[in-house]
Amino acid sequence: MRSIIAFFCFLGCFFFGVAQDSSERILKENLDEARSSIATADALLDLASYYSTRDTVYAVHYFDKLNRHLDANPQLTGFIPQFYVEMGVMYYYADIYEKAELYFQKAAGDPEIFCDSLTLSRLWFFTGVMDELRGEPDSALLYLRKSLSIASQSNNINQKAAALHAIASLHLEQGNVDYASEYFQKEMTIRQMQGDTAEYASALIGMGRVYEQKNEYDKALNAFQAALDFRILTKDTRRIASSYLGMGRFFLKREQPETATENFEKAITLFTTLNEKTGLAYSWTCMAKAAMKQHDYTRADSCLMKACALCDVIGNPLLKAECLLTKSEFLALLADYKNAYAVFLQYDHLNDSLNLLEKNNRISALEVKFQTEQKNLQLLKYQAQDRILRQRTIIFTGSIVLLVLILAFIIILFKNKNQKLFYRNRLLESEKEIHLQKELLLSRQKKAMEERIEYQEKELANKALSLFKTSALVEDTVEKLDDLCKSNENKIPDNIAGITNSLKNFAHQDLWEDFEHSFTKVHNDFYKKLLLKAPSLTSSEIRIASLIRLNLTTKEICAITMRSESSIKSIRFRLRKKLGLTGDDNLTAFIMQI
Repeated sequence: MRSIIAFFCFLGCFFFGVAQDSSERILKENLDEARSSIATADALLDLASYYSTRDTVYAVHYFDKLNRHLDANPQLTGFIPQFYVEMGVMYYYADIYEKAELYFQKAAGDPEIFCDSLTLSRLWFFTGVMDELRGEPDSALLYLRKSLSIASQSNNINQKAAALHAIASLHLEQGNVDYASEYFQKEMTIRQMQGDTAEYASALIGMGRVYEQKNEYDKALNAFQAALDFRILTKDTRRIASSYLGMGRFFLKREQPETATENFEKAITLFTTLNEKTGLAYSWTCMAKAAMKQHDYTRADSCLMKACALCDVIGNPLLKAECLLTKSEFLALLADYKNAYAVFLQYDHLNDSLNLLEKNNRISALEVKFQTEQKNLQLLKYQAQDRILRQRTIIFTGSIVLLVLILAFIIILFKNKNQKLFYRNRLLESEKEIHLQKELLLSRQKKAMEERIEYQEKELANKALSLFKTSALVEDTVEKLDDLCKSNENKIPDNIAGITNSLKNFAHQDLWEDFEHSFTKVHNDFYKKLLLKAPSLTSSEIRIASLIRLNLTTKEICAITMRSESSIKSIRFRLRKKLGLTGDDNLTAFIMQI
């Protein structure tokens, strides 16, 4: 499996690197080719958003240009919410959370009206992430689900995957391993379809953390290693360093300090190249823990000194607190309990300060939220009053216009009333006369049709009678010839049999053709309707059906067709079956209705 993942990783990273360079070049070309204020604002916003997670210096440069462009073009107010959101995103990734939250609150003024779906989804996404940082998981989950819902409705795949990752991480922090696994797997499916290797690696790390909490350490290690392989091929130094740091922590928890140290050393080398002080401080602290487990106290002391010095430089109190706690544990291992206690008091004091600061931040955030909600409510109140005023104005104007139209309609209606009444009376008289003429014409046509049908039916009956008589005569002649042949077998010429066959053919063919021609004239649609009801009827069955249509008895049909009564009954049975008739249905009545 590792080889398959590595192969996919190689292909994905190759195209990812090409696509990344291509995206940056296309964004800059779009800015150069922009010919309108809207196109320029779009290009600047895309470039600023692109660099906000990659290079803060470039991001600030393009945000500053976009801000000046928006000031010079007041008609571009629709870009302001997006500008606020992306500025907040930039400060979030720069770890300047106060400014990030400030810009997100500005963007949340009235997001349902002024933000497009992507901007609104990103706003709720980072609002949820900020709530998670403040230790408000319920609120964070609410906003992240809103972001996921909007991204799904607008079919924004990237934002949907980001929301899935954040929700999965939040569930993982709360110990909901099954939910976390479900959301990480959904994200991995999307990232794999997109070919986004870097984010696919992040999802793999999430799954690794899930396996780690499930105590499935082999699966966790495979996931972490696969993610590292992806990141190495993408040449994303910052994420590679983060992967080495994460794997070092994994091995440290698994009581493998030597392997953990190797990973920490690689992370420190890369963070040094990036001049990433926060990553270095955390890596030195973890390296000190690994050295303590290996009883290499000299190295542990050196690592802690470097970590504490960096914490003082960057001013990260959380990292400083962890460094002091590790140093206190280190001094306790050396049996220097006095200094260990003194350092622990520093940690405890700093931790209390952090808790107080967090409490104050929460109070401030709640106060800001309350003030924002009050402003929003006031704004909604003003907007509602304005809508009511506009509605009243529209209703008053519409009422006047409607009244004028009604009066004009009444006047026109009154003027045309007599003229319409006159035309209506004339029209009624004309229609009455036309109706009488139509009735007379229809009566004459009906009478002529009935007479014609009566004449044709009489003619057809005569044809059938003639056919019956001719058939009877032919049958009698054939029987006499057959008797003559039987009584005088040696004296009768051989051509008598030919004459007999000719008479039979004449009775069957010529007479039937003449009858069918006359029958079709009277009942021209009978055969067509019959075949529509039973397409599989044979020619013999069709002929018997036509004779039944003339209301002839079975005996008369036997005489005309020169068939036995049992044969006709067999054909009638087949007709009933093919026409779908039951035992209670009358065949003659059914055929007479066709």
